[in-house]
Amino acid sequence: MNKKIAIIGGRGTVGKKISKKALEKGYSVKMLTRYREESGSGDKVCFIRGDARNKDDIKELIKGCDAVINTVGHPKSEKPFYRTVTSHIIQGMKELGIKRYIVATGASLTLNGDEKTFLNQVGANLFQLFFSPMMKEKEQEYELLKASSLDWTLIRLPFVVDKKGKGDIKVATKNMPGKVITNEDIASFLISQIDSKKYIRGTPFISN
Repeated sequence: MNKKIAIIGGRGTVGKKISKKALEKGYSVKMLTRYREESGSGDKVCFIRGDARNKDDIKELIKGCDAVINTVGHPKSEKPFYRTVTSHIIQGMKELGIKRYIVATGASLTLNGDEKTFLNQVGANLFQLFFSPMMKEKEQEYELLKASSLDWTLIRLPFVVDKKGKGDIKVATKNMPGKVITNEDIASFLISQIDSKKYIRGTPFISN
């Protein structure tokens, strides 16, 4: 069966790699775009014109898909909206009967059960201090996931570099195993989770 994957944030540096990896895997892809010139459908790629903050646009995007991947960011000039986007996604997936949801967030998100090293905890505390609104949104996003019935995986990332993938991806559940990861390796890992049950309702850290 040819699976169809919805990608939110598909026009970002990580999202573009995800769509490429998905197509290489044989999946069809639907992506949300704000640009009129990208609207339309091809053989394997369908662009839906809209905004991730609009629940109707999200529902139109994910309709007919088998899994949803979210790597959405937010413009520096705007307030964070991670919670809003995930709320729309959860509602839409519930209504449409879609179960698999994969979302990326930062390693600065600290959760119960983490055993971060001193330096990693200092970094997380600095994010809490200087980016409080963003961190509050990410915490609320996690609470929405926990309360949902979806098969979700929340993947925590270190600093992202725009380089060719190394293929060496370290995974840990309680502490970030490295300082950086390439966007191509992020894409490979996220795509690998579509059919994997290992980290369902889990929050793994990944790095190179």
